[in-house]
This record gives sequence, structure tokens and C-alpha cells, in this order.
Amino acid sequence: MNIGQFLMNSWWVILIVIAAVFALIKLVPRYKVAPPDTALIISGLMRRSYKVRMPDGNVASKKFGYRIVRGGATFYIPAIERIDQLDMCLMQVDIKTAQPVPTKEYISVLVDAVANIKIGSDDLSIATAAEQLLHYSPDQIKALAKDVLEGNMREIIGQMTIAELVQNRDKFAQESIKAAMADM
Repeated sequence: MNIGQFLMNSWWVILIVIAAVFALIKLVPRYKVAPPDTALIISGLMRRSYKVRMPDGNVASKKFGYRIVRGGATFYIPAIERIDQLDMCLMQVDIKTAQPVPTKEYISVLVDAVANIKIGSDDLSIATAAEQLLHYSPDQIKALAKDVLEGNMREIIGQMTIAELVQNRDKFAQESIKAAMADM
């Protein structure tokens, strides 16, 4: 059997192969992979429901014009959908009181601390961060967290004695986390 006869008898196989190659060429560039430390926020065509924290503190399910992909992959339509990346890496923030802060005993102290911050991995945390921090750089996020944590630290220092600050650091850490969770 020569090549001419093969092409005449198997034209449908050749057509399927050409269609498959064309489909691969078109689909592969539209396939985006999200590394484990990054969430992809794909906005546009598809709408998804996510749980979000409302201003009153309650959690509700809302429908949004974006979808979240973390540690996976997705196809997207370039002309209709937009992909943004949200960095979910651990960030370290140095917190220092610029001025002495009075304790419960009215003794002023200077405090230096370090906080590790991270966007949570659940849909609620990612959806909230996407709405509030999506186009912030890591330095801008650190500056925002530093301002919030410095204010919380000043408030907590004002409620503790010098002895509690020195001897019970776990209490100080727990109070800081509790105060920061509401603000962050």
C-alpha cells in the first residue's frame, strides 16, 4: 500500500489528528498552574459562591465574579477572563513602639516584637484578601499589618503591668493575637 492510498482511505484519521493538534495548540497556553504558596484569582466569565465575613462579623455565602484556584490548575479564556496572583507566603513584620507606651502602672516602656503574618488558606480568608489586598505588594501588606499590630500592641501594653509583660509573655502573645484577629 502506498502513501496515496493510505491518505485516501484514512482521511478521517488525519482530520482527527489535525483537530487534536490544533486543540492542543489553542488550549495549552490557556492552562494556568497555581503553585502551593499562591492563589490564582480568575475574574470574569465564571461566577462562584464563596463564604465571606460580613461587616457585622457573620459569615455568609455570596456569589462573586471570580473563582479561586490554589495548589491546582485551571483553564481560562484570555479575552474574557483575567488572572491575578495572591501571594500566600509567610511574611515577617518587625513591630517597634516609636514612643514609650504607659503600662497599667503608668510606667512607660519601649517594646520591640516580631510578628509572622500569612493569608489563611481557606476560601473565606482568600476571598477577603482578594477584595482588600489583591494589588498590594508584599511591602505594602507588611506596612499595613505593622500599623495595625503596633496599635494593638500599644493597647495591650496599656492593660498589663510590667511584671506581666516580663514574666507572662505567653499572655501578651495571646492577647496580641486575639486583638489582631479582629482587625486583620
